[in-house]
Amino acid sequence: MKKASQSDTLIQVLAYLKLDNGKGKRYLFDAVQLYGRERCSLCEIYRRIAERYGCSRASVERAVRRLKEKALSEGLVGKLNDKFRLKVYKDYEYITNKELIVAICEISGIFDGDTVKLPHIG
Repeated sequence: MKKASQSDTLIQVLAYLKLDNGKGKRYLFDAVQLYGRERCSLCEIYRRIAERYGCSRASVERAVRRLKEKALSEGLVGKLNDKFRLKVYKDYEYITNKELIVAICEISGIFDGDTVKLPHIG
C-alpha cells in the first residue's frame, strides 16, 4: 500500500480540523508548508503567500484568522487535543495563527520534531 504524500496528509488534517473551507484554506495550507520547511516568521510567510496570490499580507492574515475562528466555534480545540492525545489546549483558550500553524505542522508531520514543542497545559 502506498504511503500518503505530505500534501495528502496535510489535506486530511485540515479536513479533520474543519479548516478546509473558504479562501483561508489555501493560505493556511501554504503557511503550514512554508513554516514546516523554513521556520520563517509569520510576517515573511504572509508576505510570500500574498505575492503568490496577488493580494496583501493583511488579507492573508485575515483569511487565515477567519477560517480559524470559524473552526474554533465548531470544536477546533477538542479536535486538536484529540490529535495530540492529551489536553494541549483548554476549551476557552484562544489559539493564535502561529500556534495553529505549528500544531498542524506537528500533527501532519511536516517537520521532524526538532522544533520547540507546544506547551502542555494541565
